[in-house]
Amino acid sequence: MLGRLDLITLVVDDVQLCAAFYREVLGFKPRGKFSNTYAEFENDGVRFNLIRRAFLPSHTGDDSHSIPRTGQALELAIRLENADEVKAVYERAVKLGAATISEPAMTPWGEPTAFIADPDGNVIALFCAE
Repeated sequence: MLGRLDLITLVVDDVQLCAAFYREVLGFKPRGKFSNTYAEFENDGVRFNLIRRAFLPSHTGDDSHSIPRTGQALELAIRLENADEVKAVYERAVKLGAATISEPAMTPWGEPTAFIADPDGNVIALFCAE
């Protein structure tokens, strides 16, 4: 058996800008001190943090981490209580500067969902499973 998924780390170009997005736009609560290379947030279940792309090779020894990424590498999905909350969180996020990918709509699999992006271009799904 594999171990339990404990941590999701987003590799970003600007930790301070992305940390401000997750803190101020989506309401994530900081955990510990932020720096120019690392930020961590409180989250039930799975820890969530940001690490600066240029800093990662010092941890991994792999210089390929410093190469700017192309295309979409992942999607974060934030589960909300209901369709009204999906719409409200989406509207607040866009008002505060989140990039719109798609407005709230019913997906083919039956979940009200909206898609936004953080300042580094990472896709965030806002959804509910009613």
